[in-house]
Amino acid sequence: MSSRSPTVSDVHRLGRREALIEPSDYSMAEVVAIMTGALSVREGDGTVVADTDAAQAAGVSAG
Repeated sequence: MSSRSPTVSDVHRLGRREALIEPSDYSMAEVVAIMTGALSVREGDGTVVADTDAAQAAGVSAG
């Protein structure tokens, strides 16, 4: 049995887990941007890092 919170969700990109997130902390656009690589979540502190051009194309804030 997993020890993580039941509200934490996996976000996958290209068949690999890209991030573990709290769904209430991210919009659907941000989750899709993580899945496409426009945004990434830094392991450890959860900082969102943006590929500025890709994030702008995806319609999410890069900063």
